[in-house]
Amino acid sequence: AVKIVGDLITEHGWYPDRGETMGVADGEEVWLIDIYGNKQWAAWRVPDDEVAVVANRARLRNIDLTDKRNVMHSPDLVEYAVANGFIDQKDVNLKDFSPADVYSPSPWVHSSRREWRGLDLLAPSQKFNPSLEYYPKSVKPDNKVSVHDVFKIMGDWMEGTPYDLSK
Repeated sequence: AVKIVGDLITEHGWYPDRGETMGVADGEEVWLIDIYGNKQWAAWRVPDDEVAVVANRARLRNIDLTDKRNVMHSPDLVEYAVANGFIDQKDVNLKDFSPADVYSPSPWVHSSRREWRGLDLLAPSQKFNPSLEYYPKSVKPDNKVSVHDVFKIMGDWMEGTPYDLSK
């Protein structure tokens, strides 16, 4: 499915002013796909024992573009960024590339705070700082995640935190 989505974006493009992040799962694996606009996209396989939280912004940072098993991307992801001045060639590191920062930097507090809350509910033992701009792409949850847990996270309004949206 990820390859099909990627091939369609590469061939037909994507609305140029807005990106998208989506998850794709098939019972065997889960992938995150960031679509950056034009014909640029990247996808990363979430490790089997981890969960990811996405909150309305690109999430793929520090990915190894040479890892063909766990990473897919548009054929000219790096070249397009260099040619358009989004990144200098001397700053390109294929083993630690951050397409989200190159194509869609977004340190939005609202999005990062929602990511923090999801991760905090899934892995409270990690004691994530709620004031960070960026969080890990995925984490190992403290407990097995149930459907009820997902509903709870999706409906959360940060109750009981300093960021409680009901206040």
